[in-house]
Amino acid sequence: MSKTRKILLFFLIILLTLLIVFAFIKNNKPKKQYVYAIHSLLPYGNFSISQIEPTANQIIKEFKVNKAYDFISPLNDQLLLLTINKNDFLPTSRIDILDTETGFYKKLIANTAQSFSAVFTHKNKIFAILGDAKKPLWLNLYNKNGKLEKESLIDYAAIMNDQAFFINNNDLWVLVNQFHNKTTGDLPCIYIVDLNSLVIKKKIDLGSFFSGGTAISLNSKEKEIYISALWRNSEIKHQINTYIYVFSFPECKFLRKINVFDQTTKLCYISNYHKLYASAGKKFKVIDTQKNKLLKTFDFSVNYLSRKFDYLYLSSTKYYLDSKKTQIDLETKLLILNVKTDYIVNEFSGDYGPLSL
Repeated sequence: MSKTRKILLFFLIILLTLLIVFAFIKNNKPKKQYVYAIHSLLPYGNFSISQIEPTANQIIKEFKVNKAYDFISPLNDQLLLLTINKNDFLPTSRIDILDTETGFYKKLIANTAQSFSAVFTHKNKIFAILGDAKKPLWLNLYNKNGKLEKESLIDYAAIMNDQAFFINNNDLWVLVNQFHNKTTGDLPCIYIVDLNSLVIKKKIDLGSFFSGGTAISLNSKEKEIYISALWRNSEIKHQINTYIYVFSFPECKFLRKINVFDQTTKLCYISNYHKLYASAGKKFKVIDTQKNKLLKTFDFSVNYLSRKFDYLYLSSTKYYLDSKKTQIDLETKLLILNVKTDYIVNEFSGDYGPLSL
């Protein structure tokens, strides 16, 4: 081999080595994680998706959209699933997909006759729970191109709230309220579903404790589940429930209940600090789950919440009486709460929400 060829071969090897190194660095570079919020703009009817960088807790980008979407679900680091349910102006429900690098979005899953109760991703696949009040509740599995791969009937007459589920390993735990007969009304239960096969592994009835289940949150470290509900089961029909119920995990045996003095609708457990956050009417509450103690109450309501690292992102509303004390004024904000200190570290005025889970 000539000297010139040896030199060329040497530089070619160096070039290939550098390309391999750069490819390795690119593929192993820590992925940016963002929080997303639907932002309603003025004049009414204009909307955007706000991209929030959770290290600085600043809104860094806005993506203009033309619909008031009901859910935001990240498919991966670049793509967002945007779900909108049927309404007076839209005869069917649909899921769009937004590319956060280009800002381009398009239809992914369309012409769905039922409403979406929840949309989430697991192992690069799209799952949707569909159903309308007191009608069949379905779990559908789609591939990343929006093609339906499997569907499974969860219950023939039930309803669920949008955040009333969690995933443990490969199992979906979903809290639903059954409407099987008019006498008993809404009876809550948990379905455990294998996300590979969509087969129901177990059903756990909870109707002897409460009715109108609203939210469920998992404490995997201490093996506990927290559940909120609208009504207490007692001699007084539809007695307002101010308790959060604690069950063992995974057996789901009743352990205790925590009185938070208001009816709760959304829950989020933070394991690092043994804190459970609860949306409770016009209040937002912080509970120490080890001491069963209410730590703090904020004077605003929370419609949507999302957790990233040591921060909670809250779509909040605060209620005021006007100067004449004759009517209530509303102030809506996106609040960022440090869960270590329970202090608000940043806020953005405006109507934000829903938030990405």
